[in-house]
Amino acid sequence: MDMKLDKIATWLFLIGVALAVIFGIAMPDVGYIAAILALIGIIVGFTNITAAESEKFLIAAIALVISANSFALVPMLGSMLVNILKYLVALVAPAAVIVALILIWKLAKTK
Repeated sequence: MDMKLDKIATWLFLIGVALAVIFGIAMPDVGYIAAILALIGIIVGFTNITAAESEKFLIAAIALVISANSFALVPMLGSMLVNILKYLVALVAPAAVIVALILIWKLAKTK
């Protein structure tokens, strides 16, 4: 991949994480913000995750999705953390789907 495109995708992911934190605090549960984060996640999934990183990325994404609501019962900060994690899931889940589909296709293609 082009080095410039790789840097842009890395920055795009970092911006997505920052937006998830900011909007998780300031504007929780807003559909169009989740949609924007999902679009960023799709771009990241196509451009920023290498074949060598695929399995580790998918494991981390699964852990994030499973644990996203685990802070709901924590007093005071719990709901804010859940809102941030929901937006992070909106960012990472589409990337995970793309990476998983690419990985499945490559596995099927080699048989």
